[in-house]
Amino acid sequence: MRLLIVDDSQIERMILKEMLQAEGHTVEEAENGKQALKQALLSQPDMIISDILMPVMDGFKLCREIRADHRTCDIPFVFYTGTYTKTEDEEFAFKMGADRFLVKNMEWEKFFRELQDVIKEKKMGEWNFPERIPKDEKEIYKLYSERLIKKLEDKVTELESEVSWRKKLEKQLFDSQESLQMALDGAHLGMWDWNVQTGEAKFNPQWAQSFGYTPEELLPHLSTWEKLLHPDDRQKAMAALQANLSGTTDVYESEHRLKDKDGFWHWFLAKGKVVSRDTAGEALRHVGTFLDITDRVEAKKTLEKSEKKYRTILEKIEDGYFEVDLTGNLAFFNKALCDILGYPESELKGKNYRSFMNAQNAKKTFQTFNRVFETGEPLKGFDWKIIRKNGTGGYLDTSVSPVKDKEENVIGFRGIARDVSERRLMEQFLAESEERYRLIFESAPAGIFHYDKKGIIRACNQAYVDINGSSLGKLIGFNLLESVTNQLAMNAVKKSLAGSPGHYEGEYTSVTGGRTSYIKADFVPVLSESKNLDGGMCVVEDITERKKAEDALNKSEREAGVLLNATTDAAVLLDPDGIIININDTFANRFNKNKGDIIGKCIWSKFSSNITISRKDYVREVFETGKPVTVVDEFQGIWDYTNIFPVLDASEKVTRVAVFAQDITDRKRAEEALRESEERYRGLAERSPGIILLSSLDGVCQFVSPSIERLLGYRPEEVIGTVPGDFYSPQEAGRLLELLSRVGKGETVRNFEVRLVRKDGSPAVLELEGIPVRRKGRVAGVQYLGRDITDRKIAEEELKKSRQQLRALSKHLQQSREQERAAIAREIHDDLGQSLTAIKMDISWLQGKIPEDQEVLRHKAQGTISLIDSAIQSVKRISAELRPGLLDDLGLPAAVEWQAGDYQKRSGININVSIAPEEIFLGEDLSIAIFRVCQESLTNIVRHSGATDAWVDLSKNSSSVELVVTDNGSGISEKEIAKKNSFGLIGMRERIHSFGGRIKISRIQDGGTKIAVRVPLDK
Repeated sequence: MRLLIVDDSQIERMILKEMLQAEGHTVEEAENGKQALKQALLSQPDMIISDILMPVMDGFKLCREIRADHRTCDIPFVFYTGTYTKTEDEEFAFKMGADRFLVKNMEWEKFFRELQDVIKEKKMGEWNFPERIPKDEKEIYKLYSERLIKKLEDKVTELESEVSWRKKLEKQLFDSQESLQMALDGAHLGMWDWNVQTGEAKFNPQWAQSFGYTPEELLPHLSTWEKLLHPDDRQKAMAALQANLSGTTDVYESEHRLKDKDGFWHWFLAKGKVVSRDTAGEALRHVGTFLDITDRVEAKKTLEKSEKKYRTILEKIEDGYFEVDLTGNLAFFNKALCDILGYPESELKGKNYRSFMNAQNAKKTFQTFNRVFETGEPLKGFDWKIIRKNGTGGYLDTSVSPVKDKEENVIGFRGIARDVSERRLMEQFLAESEERYRLIFESAPAGIFHYDKKGIIRACNQAYVDINGSSLGKLIGFNLLESVTNQLAMNAVKKSLAGSPGHYEGEYTSVTGGRTSYIKADFVPVLSESKNLDGGMCVVEDITERKKAEDALNKSEREAGVLLNATTDAAVLLDPDGIIININDTFANRFNKNKGDIIGKCIWSKFSSNITISRKDYVREVFETGKPVTVVDEFQGIWDYTNIFPVLDASEKVTRVAVFAQDITDRKRAEEALRESEERYRGLAERSPGIILLSSLDGVCQFVSPSIERLLGYRPEEVIGTVPGDFYSPQEAGRLLELLSRVGKGETVRNFEVRLVRKDGSPAVLELEGIPVRRKGRVAGVQYLGRDITDRKIAEEELKKSRQQLRALSKHLQQSREQERAAIAREIHDDLGQSLTAIKMDISWLQGKIPEDQEVLRHKAQGTISLIDSAIQSVKRISAELRPGLLDDLGLPAAVEWQAGDYQKRSGININVSIAPEEIFLGEDLSIAIFRVCQESLTNIVRHSGATDAWVDLSKNSSSVELVVTDNGSGISEKEIAKKNSFGLIGMRERIHSFGGRIKISRIQDGGTKIAVRVPLDK
């Protein structure tokens, strides 16, 4: 459930949020009513829990606004207050439309129970908010003002009580002044009262006694203190005093050393302040105290030395050390903890332990801390299941002890955490491995036993006990080398103890149980980790039944002829090459053959016109798999029900195949239609790569194909009998019910996508096809054909994202290229064009200075001017091709007309231009894109089309701009349009696609090519 907490106290919000999230709720926060109102309109929470006394907008006004708005009026509203706690406050809260009025610090169980009751009331329909709120606004504001006035009156009463208390306190302070000196003496405090202007200083007797002097022996002047001050501390102490005198600091505080009468140095803590100043702000009087802290300083040095040693140890140990406050925030930790959690020290400091684990483990850890808090006793050896910064999981073996203050109150926790993730994984792997081995050992159908180097059995499974007909007690400790009487079996044991595998197969009588059976036993040596022989293991299989079967087979083959003739089916016995070994009379009569003419012949060549070719495949399948096959088929109007059985030799190898064919033509004709339908559907369901599901018209699943377990993880029996709401979200289930309704009306629905969650929790997307199932002309159910398209949807999203990125890059490169072209065009036009013009002017000037009789020089100068004119024209042409100035100055229509004229002039192709309206104003980027498409189209016409005429039509309406370029040339082929390396066409498409437009390139039926561009305009 999604809850909105409204409280101006961050601590109150944090506590309430932690408790609600522990119960599985999703929590949002707001710090005042105005913020909560906006958030409620946006997210529509399932419940609002609000304090009353808050800035900006209090809880009463928030409740009124929530109830007055039709969009939020049905949201349950609960007051949770610690200020408004009177009966009158509660009554007013209900008048404003609240559903509960709860006072803070109530028991959490009762608090949660009240919230659950509110939700139940909503579900039962016991809601009528508008009637519960007074309609008269005057009445509302009157009640609201009364509550505020009452709260102010209570506050005035509190203030009056506080004033009375302060007066009483002042009297007590006055009375205590007489005992001040006694307190100073008792605390061994020296005191000074210093006249800053004169330097005169008054010291109490305790001050002088601290140095072993009498008050009369010390001059009452500041210089006395300066003489006793240690030289190394003088600068620091005087600087601190000067800072206080100048007003830089409010309090003077200094730790320094002073010499006593015997020449020893003592550490003192001096604290004082300026108590009076003149009108200019200069200090007049300074008062303070001295306290001998020599013992404390020495203790501090010892402690610092100890802490340094302690921190050195902490940094060197591999285990993580941590200290947290009562809320679980890290206050101190060593580097090992950083390495374990994968966080740098800067990120880890101040983090809460909940950041490293999920909600369930955080709750477990909280209970552990709470236990240490309540008992005050340390707790060792409990596990923290953590989540490192990189997302991997781990386990910490943790010990926690309380941190206490001087009054023995628990103020935090400290602990040692050892990373046991690898050990836990190994333990888990070992346990799983041992369990798997135990299960295999115990449940194996064959007998298994272990024996040591002396041949003594140390372990065996129940199957081996059963094979011997003995008991576990008799077998454990049995010495194979001393007691086994079968020499061949003894040789196999000895061979395994010599380091090689041994094998025995034959009759064996158990020494411990006396049971005789035919066994197959494999003995293998067992090596230790150091590759030394550690004993052996044997796998024993009782093959008595198989032996009997082989004997029976030999007998049965002798009786095969009798059995073949005993059946009314047409029977034949075949070898692997299809050679007929034996047949019965029914087979011979059916094909009008004599047994002598058939036996020894290949059935496939002898009866090629009477037996289907598929039978050969079925017979081959039986030879390869050793499994019987049943075939129902039809050939030349006769239906056969054929059973093909393998015939095994003593080594269980298929040596022959027996085929029995029963003529079921009459029965088949009656059943064939139904059977074919059922077989097709069953085969489709069993082999379909997708999901096939049948449901009734009310959505109850009646059948589902086994493929659902591979695709979604559910076994068919878990799905049969369920409805859509059991596996889909309410929204998806609703869509499926709509699909069901459509199919129920006889409509076939295809390409219907639905989202659900697999059994392992991963999301999946299915594409469904709903087909009505009809019985007697009426729709009786629905058949669903589903395909898992999860990977395809993911790939489509990735492809779509990739295409968007590539097109964005292409657009950026096009824009960059155009900007670069424009810059180069300007540089060529402005710099090179101006330089050429200047050169021309200079040459013309020089030409005018050449005498008329110098005809050669005058001719040379004229030739140079002609070259310069040609260069200027080249500059103009190159500049225009890079970026026509008309496009920037006069717009797209003028640039298109100029471009068409230029191509017509250079190619001789008659190019007709039509523009409507005459003035088209587009953005710079779009104008460039359309101009380049037009330019590329005309270039292709000139290069490849062989056209004599071309047409350019540019038009614009309120929603789009269109460009159509056609020619009467040879026309472009479909193969050329689809060419992957046709970069000109690709470039045109990308330019237009980047603006959301479309371009169509096609061949004109009568000859020629048409390029049509349409770009929507952003209004």
